Amino acid sequence: MLLRKGSVVALEGPLGVGKTTFARGVLRGLGVDDPITSPTYTLVNEYELPAADDSAARMAYHVDLYRIERSIEFELVGSDELLNGEAIAIVEWSEKAASLLPAHAIFVRFSIEPGGARNITVTGPENADTGN
Repeated sequence: MLLRKGSVVALEGPLGVGKTTFARGVLRGLGVDDPITSPTYTLVNEYELPAADDSAARMAYHVDLYRIERSIEFELVGSDELLNGEAIAIVEWSEKAASLLPAHAIFVRFSIEPGGARNITVTGPENADTGN
């Protein structure tokens, strides 16, 4: 999956399935060396990214919508800026604000099978370059 300026990664799945661990892995892959903590209580954590050139994103937002009840709560804290700017946004519990997600969002859906095996399904817009 190739992430660029403005990429939005929408993570969906039940509690304890690995969304935060996945987000940490993505952020590490983007070059974040700082401690990466869950933004469950702060809603948004932001990270500076090392940029190879001017076309690379300079910021990444890790958003956790677990504690919101309605999408308006996310709108009030600046969803438009977080999801439609030049930063990369990784959004846990994105289904809680599905109507706010941009058309170019990449969806990563997690599920747990009987017996504990985890499945991860990645989908996105048809014209997305996923780097595969």
